[in-house]
Amino acid sequence: RFSPVLLARLLVETVLGVPKKTVGDFVRHPEKLVDERLRRELVECIQADEHYSPKNDAARHNVGVEYERVLRDRLETRAIPYEHEDDLRAKGFAKTPDVLLTIPLGYAPPAAERRLS
Repeated sequence: RFSPVLLARLLVETVLGVPKKTVGDFVRHPEKLVDERLRRELVECIQADEHYSPKNDAARHNVGVEYERVLRDRLETRAIPYEHEDDLRAKGFAKTPDVLLTIPLGYAPPAAERRLS
């Protein structure tokens, strides 16, 4: 089954001839659409979509933020030095990981794993 929101995005982009950024804004704020039928059908798609609705996007974002916090907490608990993505952006990095370990770490798998490979 194809995602209702992804199909609606494609239709809004094609019918209105607007850029993807504008389509994303319409998906987050359907009330901005002037065409009443298009607005109503977009809202129906948003409500029917289990994976790509703005509500699910927000939930995924919140889970990601929480996991970043857990990662930082665990690194700090173990006194492992790292730089946070905000620090890296301040240094001019365009693409950044959630954290960058300041000192490389080595990992030796347990003996049982070494025997399997």
